[in-house]
Amino acid sequence: MADAEDVIIRVEGLTMGFGSMIIMEDLDFTVRRGEVFVILGGSGSGKSTLLKHMIGLYRPLTGRILIDGADMTRAEGPEREDILRQIGVMYQMGALFGSMSLLENVRLPLEVHTRLPHAAMNRIARARLQLVGLAEYSDFMPSEISGGMQKRAAIARAMVLDPKVLFLDEPSAGLDPITSAELDQLIRRLSSSLGMTMVVVTHELPSIFAIADRVIMLDKETRSIVADGDPRVLRDSSEHPWVRRFLRRAETEDPSA
Repeated sequence: MADAEDVIIRVEGLTMGFGSMIIMEDLDFTVRRGEVFVILGGSGSGKSTLLKHMIGLYRPLTGRILIDGADMTRAEGPEREDILRQIGVMYQMGALFGSMSLLENVRLPLEVHTRLPHAAMNRIARARLQLVGLAEYSDFMPSEISGGMQKRAAIARAMVLDPKVLFLDEPSAGLDPITSAELDQLIRRLSSSLGMTMVVVTHELPSIFAIADRVIMLDKETRSIVADGDPRVLRDSSEHPWVRRFLRRAETEDPSA
C-alpha cells in the first residue's frame, strides 16, 4: 500500500452511473506520484467514463476523488478552478482548434488562465512544443501535420500550465503501429524526465506494456476493479482468467473490441 505522501490521486467509494443505470460501483484505488497509471477494460466497462469523472467532467453518484488532497467532487467556484489547474488533459482525437496554429493552440491555456506577457506565453508554448519534438512546426496548422504530430501537439498543450497530473484518453487511437510506438516512447521520456504523473486510458496491448508502471482493470459484469498491479505480473500470474486472457490476447475476439 502506498504511503500517503506518495499518493497524488485517491478515489474512494466511487459509484458511476446515469440515472438508474450503474456503470461501476464502490471503486477504491490510488495513483502514486510520478507513475504512469493505465485504466484498462473491455468495451462498455467505463474506462473513459472513469477518466471523465477524474477530470471533473462528470459528477459521481457516490464517493469522492481527491487530487493532491483536494476533493474534486465537492469543490465549487475558485476552489474547483484551483484543482482543475493542477491537471492537463489530452483528449482522444487531440481536439486541436483547426483555425489556430500549433503555437496558438498550445498558448491558449496560458491566455485563459494567466496574465503573463504575450512574449512569455510564446516562450513557454515553444518550449512545450520542443519537448514533444515539434519546435519546427509551431506555425503549422493542425491540418498540415500528421495525426501523430497532432497528438504530440495536444500533449504539449496539456502540459503548458505545468500540471501535477496529465490525463491521456486513448493516445494511440487512429495511429499506425510505428507512430503509436513513437508516441509511447515520448510518454515514457516525458514521465522519466519530468517526473510527471500520467493517467492513461488505452486498450492497445503494445502501449500497455511499453508505458504502464501500474494498471487497473474494470469489469463491466461485476462493475468493479478485478485487477490492480504491474501488467507483466498480472499477465503471468493473475488469479482472474479473463485478466490473463486480456493481457495475452489469447481470446479469439479482442476483449476490448
